[in-house]
Amino acid sequence: MKSLAIIATHPIQYYVPIYRELVKRGKMDVQVVYHEIPDAQRQGVQFGVPFEWDVDLRSGYPSWVGTEGVKEFDLGVLSGRWSAVLVHGWHHAIYRHAIWRAWKSSLPVMVRGDSHLKTPRPWWKRFLKYPIYRALLPRFSACLAVGEGNADYYRHYGVAGKKIFRSPHCVDNDRFKLKSMESLPKRNEMRRSWGVEEGAFVFLFAGRLVASKRIGDLFQALARIRKNCPKACAVVVGEGPLRGTLESQARELGVRVVFTGFQNQTQIVSSYVSADCLVLPSDGNETWGLVVNEALACGCPALVSDDTGCAQDMIKANVNGSVYPCGMIGKMSEAMSLIAEGKTCFSRNILWDDVLQKHSCEAAAAGIEQALEGVRKP
Repeated sequence: MKSLAIIATHPIQYYVPIYRELVKRGKMDVQVVYHEIPDAQRQGVQFGVPFEWDVDLRSGYPSWVGTEGVKEFDLGVLSGRWSAVLVHGWHHAIYRHAIWRAWKSSLPVMVRGDSHLKTPRPWWKRFLKYPIYRALLPRFSACLAVGEGNADYYRHYGVAGKKIFRSPHCVDNDRFKLKSMESLPKRNEMRRSWGVEEGAFVFLFAGRLVASKRIGDLFQALARIRKNCPKACAVVVGEGPLRGTLESQARELGVRVVFTGFQNQTQIVSSYVSADCLVLPSDGNETWGLVVNEALACGCPALVSDDTGCAQDMIKANVNGSVYPCGMIGKMSEAMSLIAEGKTCFSRNILWDDVLQKHSCEAAAAGIEQALEGVRKP
C-alpha cells in the first residue's frame, strides 16, 4: 500500500473531510502533519473576531503537530516511509520548507492549491513571476486541480497534462444537506430575527468583510433595483475591517442591510436556508469561494462574479445560479432584479445535484488516489 504525508499549516474545515474520506477508502496510508493548532485569538485574526471552529477537526484520521518554527519543523519525511508528500500550495514558509526537504530526499511532491489566472497582478509582477513559476511548477510530480481555472493555471506555467489530476474543491455536502433539512422548519424564525419584512427577498453575503470581496457592489446593485424590487434586502454574515465602512455605505444608499456578525460552521447553515440567494461579488483574489459550495449544498442558489475561481465550475445558468461580469454594477443589478422578481427560476434538479457530486469529498479523494498511483521518484 502506498503512503502519503500531507503537510498543512493547521486544521482547515474544508480539508479535514477529505482526509477522513482518504482514510475511509483505505487505499493508502495517510498521515497529516500540522504546523500548529492555533488558539481562538490566532484563529480569528483574518475573521476579525476570536473563535474556535464548532465542528470536530481532529478525529477520523491520523495526525500530529510538528515543532513550531520553519527550520525546526520536523516533517518526518526522511524516514523513507512515504511514497509522496502532499502540500496545499507553496506560499507559506512551511510548504516551501516541506517541498525543499522532500526534493532533497528524492521524494515525489504533489501540490493541491487553487491559484488561477484571474487574480489581479501588475504587469511587472507577472513578467518577473513567469520564469520562476515556469521552472518551479513542472518539478512537482503531480498537480491536483481544484477546478478548470486552476488547471489552466498549471498549464500556463508549463505543467504537462499527464501531471494534472482533478481533485475538486469541496465541502462536506452530506453534513450541510442534513443540517439544512434540520434548519428548514426554523426558516421563518430566522428571517424574523433579521427583522426583514414579510415577503422580502433576501440576498445573502457570507465571508470576511475585506476589499477584495467587493461587498459594496451588492449595496449599489440593491439601490438600483429598489424601485422594481422594493422588498429586496441584504444580509451580511461575517466580520472584518470594513464593517464600519460598509454600514455607512448602506445607510448612505438607503438600502436595507442586516449585519449579523461572524457565524460558525453550525450556525451558518440556518442563514443559507433562510436566504433566497447567495451573492459572491469578489474579484480575482477569490481563488474559489467555498461559501458557494456550502450554499448550494443547502439548496440556496448563488449569484457569482465571473472573476471568482468557482464561477466556471459550480454555477449552471438558470439551474443553480447566475454569473455576471465582476465590478459591472449594471449587469449585477439586472441579474438581481430578474432573480428577485422570479423571472430567473432555480430548481433543485439532477444537474444541480450533479454539480455537488462532482465537487464532493469522494471526488477530491479519488483525484488524490489517482495522482499518488501515478507518481514516481524524481
